Amino acid sequence: MFGNVFRAALVLTLVLSGCAESPPAQLPPTQPPPAQSPPAQLPPTQPPPAQSPPTQPPPTQPPPTQPPPAPGAQPMQPAGPDITEMVNAAKSAALAWLALVDEGRYPDSWDAASKLFQRGVSREDWQRAVASVRGGFGKRLSRQLEAAQFKTALPGVPDGKYVVFVFKSSFEHKAHATETITPMQEPDGSWKVSGYFVK
Repeated sequence: MFGNVFRAALVLTLVLSGCAESPPAQLPPTQPPPAQSPPAQLPPTQPPPAQSPPTQPPPTQPPPTQPPPAPGAQPMQPAGPDITEMVNAAKSAALAWLALVDEGRYPDSWDAASKLFQRGVSREDWQRAVASVRGGFGKRLSRQLEAAQFKTALPGVPDGKYVVFVFKSSFEHKAHATETITPMQEPDGSWKVSGYFVK
């Protein structure tokens, strides 16, 4: 009986000792949270460089213009191959006719002139007129072509194909003279002198 009582008292002691509150477990002291370091300061960013406007290419220089012709200057040769050929043929006819006048062959110069020329002055009147002017100049010393113009109309004459030549000439008794001679194209295609003036 005492054995049973002893075992019951032992069991009760173990139960009570198991139910007693055990001291709370001591946790290790917690470290204070680390101080918040201020955010790293970034260096101030430089503003992007201003965009320079695109450079404009230098303006194209226009080709140099030809200086205007001197007052009174005439073109030496019209443009175009057909007209150039006609001017050359007319020039040959003019120089051949002037050679007759230079040699004093005045009747022959009338015979070699155009029909328009012959209708305007008789052979005798032409011989007297040209002798009175050119005869006093004496021998020709030089003759230089200054201008040539192709024309299809001239004052006081029918329309046609004309070339007006201007020569600067020098004579034995007249140092500076200007000769204007105008060949025209005849119906047969030949060129003959239709007018002559000297001053």
